[in-house]
Amino acid sequence: MATSSNNPFSTNSSTPININHFVSLKLDRQNFLLWRAQFLPLLRCYELEGYVSGALPCPPKFLSSTDTTINPNYITWQKQDNILLGWILSSLTKPVLAQVAGLSTSASV
Repeated sequence: MATSSNNPFSTNSSTPININHFVSLKLDRQNFLLWRAQFLPLLRCYELEGYVSGALPCPPKFLSSTDTTINPNYITWQKQDNILLGWILSSLTKPVLAQVAGLSTSASV
């Protein structure tokens, strides 16, 4: 997982970045390669590619199967993935967004 010094989503960060400064294209049915060329470096810069590729799966919700204490890594992962999901959704055209509405993780989109 990304360290808090590199992580725009950590609780120490005051404001997440505005994705529109980095990704000027909205994904449609014809510009995937151009959109990807803008989006991927952003993911790599913030060490977030594993969220969308599935290489960084969600940790277990609880610390153990017998304990109801919520895993802090689960909470952090959920926060990061939800902001990343928001980034992705905000970079889609309406027709593409309509196809993925309801998906709940960045990897599922």
